Amino acid sequence: MIEHLVLINFRPETPPEVRDECVQRLRDLANLVPGQGSWRVGLNVTEMSRAWDLAIAGEFNSLDDMFDYRAHPTHRQAQAFVDQWTAQTVGADFEFPNSP
Repeated sequence: MIEHLVLINFRPETPPEVRDECVQRLRDLANLVPGQGSWRVGLNVTEMSRAWDLAIAGEFNSLDDMFDYRAHPTHRQAQAFVDQWTAQTVGADFEFPNSP
């Protein structure tokens, strides 16, 4: 399994309704391509200074499945919309064993 993590900080002027639309567009990507498993997207709910504004956590059966997702036109459209409002993005993709 591949765990796909993305953290986003919005530009300060990004209105709450746009932040909500970003979340919805990203949530709509659930089950976009075969091999995509769990998909979670949400806004930060704490006031911690080191916290990021939005998090995405998803699972893919393989690296190929993750690359298919990343290349998918619907993903690229959602990413382009979110990127308009983003100040910083960080991501990590790592392999973990299937649960026993």
